[in-house]
Amino acid sequence: MNTRINYFIFDKLILSHQPPFSIGGKWDGTVRLYGFTYDSTINTVLEFCQNLNPIPSRILLEKDSQGRHNGNVFIQFYTFSDAEEAIRRDKRVVKSIDRYIDAEPSSNAAFRKALLNNKRIDLKRGLIAPFPKFDICSHQGYLGLSKALSLDGTFGG
Repeated sequence: MNTRINYFIFDKLILSHQPPFSIGGKWDGTVRLYGFTYDSTINTVLEFCQNLNPIPSRILLEKDSQGRHNGNVFIQFYTFSDAEEAIRRDKRVVKSIDRYIDAEPSSNAAFRKALLNNKRIDLKRGLIAPFPKFDICSHQGYLGLSKALSLDGTFGG
């Protein structure tokens, strides 16, 4: 049996990792910021987060259908107290863009949904290549299961 995996399923597997501060069933510390200008960058977001400790790889500038930043940001922090402080900064003005920023609790699920949407937009616009399809069962060394177990649960070689 040839079982193939596409980029969407791969992203879903990779993005299922929860950050270290997740608390089962409760707010996981993800913060949604909105009110940024369309030309805002990560540095603008970091200006809002001054003296806080965001996870650099967990700052997501959400895109619109044309691939432009839409003014919304999802952000996760190393500590729950930093995430709470970001929420308390609701309506604080970012001087470089002279606008106040709204801050509200969000979720890791909303973060992942926005990330996948950004990837779909980039894929549609030709900015990234689709994840190459490959046969997991014949890929030597893949999780140590090649030629031992196929994705349908049957054993074979």
